[in-house]
Amino acid sequence: MTLSAEQRAIRKVHITGSDAAAIAGVNPDKGRFEVWAQKKGLIPDEIEPTGPMERGTFLEEGGRRWYASKTNLDVIEVGTIVSEKYPLLAVTPDGAAGHYQADIFDAEAALEIKFPTYHTWHKWGQEGTDEVPEKYIPQGIWEAAGLGVNRTDFVADLGDHFGSYVVKFDAELFGQLYQIAEKFWRDYVMTDLQPPPDGLENEIAALKKLYPKAANEELIESSEEIDSSLVLYRASVAKGKEIEAQANAHKARLIQLIGNAGGIKSSYGKIYYKNNKDSVVTDWERLARAMGADDTLIAQYSEIKPGARVFRPYWKK
Repeated sequence: MTLSAEQRAIRKVHITGSDAAAIAGVNPDKGRFEVWAQKKGLIPDEIEPTGPMERGTFLEEGGRRWYASKTNLDVIEVGTIVSEKYPLLAVTPDGAAGHYQADIFDAEAALEIKFPTYHTWHKWGQEGTDEVPEKYIPQGIWEAAGLGVNRTDFVADLGDHFGSYVVKFDAELFGQLYQIAEKFWRDYVMTDLQPPPDGLENEIAALKKLYPKAANEELIESSEEIDSSLVLYRASVAKGKEIEAQANAHKARLIQLIGNAGGIKSSYGKIYYKNNKDSVVTDWERLARAMGADDTLIAQYSEIKPGARVFRPYWKK
């Protein structure tokens, strides 16, 4: 779903379903810090479209039509809805399902259309149940509350078919989610205090967007909190390297066993060890010089890319 500027403005000052999952710590793709930085306007809320997002943009309507044909429900697009009952809550479902009574639409369910990648299909369980990836449970409950209905129906493109799932509204769980969201908003969004990081990869990317360049060469003095974080970070890196070394050893052994074959098939799964397609790379500067371009002309079509800000620890022995 492509959001309008007006929808983005509304979502910036409210908590959405995916925000609620992130704040609750069950969204592996988004953490509290990223939500905070977006609400504060420190980083853009737009992200580079992924494959599933692009498929959703173009194929979402097909998912709605499939759902309508299977349920005999009318499906409408509702845009972004701000709750009158819960001031912080805003939702942008992929649709609302229900029936028309004369000219009045009576909603029965919120609707979400998902296009997961093949390596996450196994996270979608038995169809007709609430066995969806964990991060979608808070979203489903949040959107049901936003529409004032008792469930959110999910449609997932699982490769060779659409799967349908139901997340029922849970008043107790919603109350806990909303309480967590209120505390987050009060403690962090309404202040300049940053929430502690959750350790997600996307969180590092968000921090790099917020602090893209060092303002000076000054090194800040340490503190008790900094020393504690340094010790924990160093221990985590050492442990990670040990685990990585073990994984690399097992990987190397598997490569030995595969040899010249295309991979391995096992009751545990498959490993493919094949060559990607060859690619062609053009050396444009070399071509330009062969065509008689001098340094001045090449400079006109060159640009300076800012150096990446690199995190480099140097430990004392």
